[in-house]
Amino acid sequence: MTLSIEHVVSDIRFGLRMFARSPIVTAAAIATIALGIGANAAIFSAVNAVVLRPLPFPHPERLSAVTEENARMGRHHAMVSTANYLDWREGVPAFENLAAYDYAASSETLAGMGESRRVRVVFVTGNLFATLAVQAARGRTLEDAETWDTTPATLVLSDAMWAREFGRDPAVIGRQLTLDGESVRIVGIMPPSFAFPYEHVDGWVSFRWNTSLRTKEMWRRERWLRVVGRLRSNASLTIAGTQLDAVTARLAHDYPTTNANTGASIIPLHDYLVGDRRVPLLVLFGAVSILLLIACANVANLLLVQAAGRQRELALRLALGAARGRLVRQAVTESLVLSTIGGVGGLVLGWAGTRALTALQPAGLLRAESFGVDATVMLFVALVTTGAGMLFGLAPALWIQGRDPADVLKQGARSGTQGGEARRWADALATAEVALALLMTLGATLLVGSARKLASVDPGFDARGVLRTGYSLYSHAYDSATHRQAFHDELLARARRIPGVTHAAFGSTPLEPDLWRSGIVIRGRPVDPSVEAPHMYASPDWRATLGIPLRNGRFFTEADRGDLSKVVVNETFARLFFPGENAVGRQFSLTKKDYGPPAYTIIGVVADVHETSLTQRPAPLVIDQFQNFSSPTLLLRTNGDPNRLAGPLRAILREMDPAIALGTPRLLASLRDQEMARSRFFAAMLSIFAGVGLLLAAVGIYGVLAQITRGRAREMGIRIALGARPADVQWLVLRHGAGIMALGAAVGIVVALGTTRVLASLLFDLSPNDFSSYAWVVAMLAATSAIASFAPAWRASRSDPAEALRAD
Repeated sequence: MTLSIEHVVSDIRFGLRMFARSPIVTAAAIATIALGIGANAAIFSAVNAVVLRPLPFPHPERLSAVTEENARMGRHHAMVSTANYLDWREGVPAFENLAAYDYAASSETLAGMGESRRVRVVFVTGNLFATLAVQAARGRTLEDAETWDTTPATLVLSDAMWAREFGRDPAVIGRQLTLDGESVRIVGIMPPSFAFPYEHVDGWVSFRWNTSLRTKEMWRRERWLRVVGRLRSNASLTIAGTQLDAVTARLAHDYPTTNANTGASIIPLHDYLVGDRRVPLLVLFGAVSILLLIACANVANLLLVQAAGRQRELALRLALGAARGRLVRQAVTESLVLSTIGGVGGLVLGWAGTRALTALQPAGLLRAESFGVDATVMLFVALVTTGAGMLFGLAPALWIQGRDPADVLKQGARSGTQGGEARRWADALATAEVALALLMTLGATLLVGSARKLASVDPGFDARGVLRTGYSLYSHAYDSATHRQAFHDELLARARRIPGVTHAAFGSTPLEPDLWRSGIVIRGRPVDPSVEAPHMYASPDWRATLGIPLRNGRFFTEADRGDLSKVVVNETFARLFFPGENAVGRQFSLTKKDYGPPAYTIIGVVADVHETSLTQRPAPLVIDQFQNFSSPTLLLRTNGDPNRLAGPLRAILREMDPAIALGTPRLLASLRDQEMARSRFFAAMLSIFAGVGLLLAAVGIYGVLAQITRGRAREMGIRIALGARPADVQWLVLRHGAGIMALGAAVGIVVALGTTRVLASLLFDLSPNDFSSYAWVVAMLAATSAIASFAPAWRASRSDPAEALRAD
């Protein structure tokens, strides 16, 4: 054992001395390895935090999300109605607990602590914390009985809100607060690490449902809950699924108008929360893995060149009795030493990369407050470093294993620096680099093309210069619609007098994913029951505020106030339900009849607006009149900087009612930017990795051709002495580089045709096999190869025949 350790130490020392003889080559190899390992460490840290790390709850494998399914309506992993949730809870005993929470966090007005302010809370059933098996850091969590309105409303604070609003005062537990005019009692404070189900939440409030809600149809039809369950220790997903199917089948029979064709599914909670972030993160991880392979091939070529240059030394050592295994071990040890030094540098680069990813990620992408180089990432880097060292040390080791010392020594000084066997190895490595670079560059090209197509989509409205905000009228002074109307009218009038404001309106905001939807009924005409129309609301100046063109008829006016039977629709609605006809003046009804008039009359048609997402085609939209809601959305258009409107708006609200707090102001343009942020982020990241990979591939081709030029300098000189033109010699080198590029591109294209389909879910209006993208990438590779080949070809054409013959 002692002898083995001494040999290893001796090999390491010898390797370090050899590296010191070639500092430039060594530095290039270390930088290449560090770059590849650093990129892997940074992306793996994100993958580990989001995809691999289990949920921070006891026995997370027993936690599942339960969702509604309706293939006929195109609903998959959909939200759940209140009544259905309660029936599931009673009818699926495989769940130890089944809890529900609101589909989104709510902005509520916090009063009673000086100036009113808006806070972000989530309404949940009282058993949510028991389902997750988490405890409060102070006080207690919510209780199941507090879900109903027979008990006072209770609130659990986040650690951040406790620190921000109460200075971490322990006496805050038991204190009464006012949220949107309702009194709530603080019962507990959660640990800093708790952030379920959404990040940056200030608190969790009990629902306080009315016990009679199950008898009302709307409570079974309106789907707005997300459901999480914990399986019993002796139950399985299969058992729970069977019980759930029995309940949904009974509900479909008992409530055909709301539950026909409605089933349910159970998926692990971790998979549900990761959602659509898994594929893009794994694509990035695949990209950096390819980048590391290119880096390994590049370093292998460098080491192969060094080994070829030392072939006489190695041959002499073999002739003097050294075992081949000893020399192979020396080569592998040198590569491991090199990779270890590069791995340390990669760890530093990876740490910096995690900081950059945290800062640059689009909102909600990683759903991790922070991630970095933890023990798991360090173990990953250690494994990657070892694997990389073995990988790029493999080519020199195999080359050494196959050398015949007698042949090398007989060749003498005329052998040059690189024999045919080494050239074949170098060509193979460079070809692999080109193939891998094509894969990465193609992926980046497809994502960039997709991002451009998404950016070119006309959203149907003009977001420039528009500010969006809101407020809540929660006090008893605004119980009546008349009082709310008076407040809204006065605020709108004052807002229009703010310098620079050109339009002001109340209404829904485009690009909102969660809109109320209803089926359409037209007398005397069959309508596809799977088509549901989303609903938006608007005051008379809404269309002008958003810059939406009017196609036919008219928009709402003040004279229409109170007549809720008048609606405006979009072009898709008119074309779908009244093809080839004038939709203005036509009537229709809704399948959801809980409120509103029995029939609606279309008074106008506006241009299509992407109401939920730029990636989805506009749906048949119904625009209802603004109905004096207690929590409206306010939209202001200005010919100046919309950010300057927030201050005057707050001042207006303080004058009108100091208890009313302004919601967080947002630029409407930020909604579109947020919609495109993910596609731009992934396109930019993959483009950076592809650019580095392309550069490394070019360096690989250059290295191969440079070694060919040196190794065949005598041959080139003789060719020129015998009358070959410099252009002929240049073509000899350029042809070799073109052959490497062509073979690598062919291999890369074959692999790409079978693998780029994984990008399909990330692409918008672009096929993974888009011909123009392939052509562009091949042209880029050809240009890169030509540039990399030019310098060696030029040097070869300048070979001095006399010098070559004197060397002979």
